Amino acid sequence: MKKPGGLSFQLLFLMICLHFSRDLNAQNIWIIHNTANSNLPNEYLWDVKALPSDTLVVSTWGNGFFKFHNYNVVQVLNTSNSIISSNLTTAIHHHNGITYLGTEGGGFYVDNGTTIQKFTTSNSTLPSNIIYAITHDQNGLIWIATKFGGVCSFNGNTFTTYNTSNSGIGNNINYAVTIDNNNAKWFGSAFGGLSKFQNGVWTNYTTFNSPLPGNDIYALAIAPDSALWIGTNNGIARLSGLNWTVYNTANSGLTANYVRRLKFDTMGNLWIATSGGGVVQFDGSSWISFTNSNSNLPTNNIYALDFDSNGKIWVATYGSGLVTTKALGLTTLELNPGIHVFPNPSAGSIDIVMSEIPDPIFDVFIFDSKGALVDQHQMESLSGGQKTQRIDLSRMPDGIYAITVSAGGRSFVEKIVLSR
Repeated sequence: MKKPGGLSFQLLFLMICLHFSRDLNAQNIWIIHNTANSNLPNEYLWDVKALPSDTLVVSTWGNGFFKFHNYNVVQVLNTSNSIISSNLTTAIHHHNGITYLGTEGGGFYVDNGTTIQKFTTSNSTLPSNIIYAITHDQNGLIWIATKFGGVCSFNGNTFTTYNTSNSGIGNNINYAVTIDNNNAKWFGSAFGGLSKFQNGVWTNYTTFNSPLPGNDIYALAIAPDSALWIGTNNGIARLSGLNWTVYNTANSGLTANYVRRLKFDTMGNLWIATSGGGVVQFDGSSWISFTNSNSNLPTNNIYALDFDSNGKIWVATYGSGLVTTKALGLTTLELNPGIHVFPNPSAGSIDIVMSEIPDPIFDVFIFDSKGALVDQHQMESLSGGQKTQRIDLSRMPDGIYAITVSAGGRSFVEKIVLSR
């Protein structure tokens, strides 16, 4: 199937969803789960991780962790019903069937689905009971970013600590950790910038010796092209080899400079969780933002996001619960052979011939190349499942348009070119 020129499936879908919510009051793109309409124990969420089973593990600020499956909380883990000793919960990571959990003051936990092991500074060599980020490297070692204790690796039994006293790491307070394709470890700190650890050698980057836009780093992610993306309190940086590129609210479509999380989807698009600017998506050239002013996103304070196996995004908000999209993700938008538009290019009018449409009544929306809804029609299919509709585009300027048919909970799209 042919891809629309210059637009990824998901980017086009997001443009469509954004303008559905802005221009059509009947349709909002976000489903909101909060304490008023669901059994969420808390609306102040710190992290969200989608497991292979599509169960979500979510950390809260005040009520421990909860597991969420089929739009329902299926388990809560907190100080009243488990071994977990702090209800201020932070980091989540899943690897090889094991979920690793971090807390603020309660240490580090290993959940194999049956039992939970607890590690603290009292019963192990864990350097700090405050855990902010967890990941794993190519050798299966778990890496943990802590507050005050530097960082450490975990082999399943013991911890090896790296701090400012015994290593070249930039700071003992670390918010983020990631592993690149060469198995180098990258750590984002508070006030100390970015630290790289590879083959026993430490390298530090700060605002004083590099183009790094901020020394407080809250998010790190490796792109499909192996570039490192860095989310700071003052915008985003991309580091590829020795080349730096900085994005902020002044020079890009980023809606807030305080970046909490960076995540790439399966199409290679970067998703950005911001404090104060909602959710932002960047495909390398175009920016799309979702805020509480242009969509039904309940807050602009976003702490984390992740994708399940269907490509559906899950958003952890700080103060407004757990949010997801009504659409199923990448599989929801298709370039459909049952939709034919001619002539294409068109000099002013088009005929849309539709077959294989699942519902007798469906909607046709026309979006321009910027994602703005410029025309819409409700149509009814014939008994044979085929319908032809002529649409006058003479009032529209030349350009590329997306013809989108929404029916049966799915959306189909066809690109047209208007040229006189």
